Amino acid sequence: MSGNNLTLGGLGSGVLTLTTGAVLVNGGNNTIQLTSLAMGGNTGIFQVAAGSTLNFQSLMTGSNGFVKALGGTMILGLKQSYSSTTNLDEGTLVLNAGINTILQNQTMNVNQVPPWT
Repeated sequence: MSGNNLTLGGLGSGVLTLTTGAVLVNGGNNTIQLTSLAMGGNTGIFQVAAGSTLNFQSLMTGSNGFVKALGGTMILGLKQSYSSTTNLDEGTLVLNAGINTILQNQTMNVNQVPPWT
């Protein structure tokens, strides 16, 4: 997604399956709003460039976890149902759906250098 105020999907939208690759947000404040995003047996990779924001208003499903990369901000606006590890490699990940935005008893790795800024 390259632009500002772009939305992929909309209320009542279907399922998007990522079978390979990643989601790249390269500028602006953008939204993914689908019924669900299935990660198709792969680790979901979300690359959100510095200065960009991805408002993720979808249910993410899968069993291989996901990675938030690059220096931007990703906001998880719904409780998620993917399992396995959440990796925060760069930038900011906002868990904005209250307690248990990600499933209980899942691992979250913060891999930033320095780890806390």
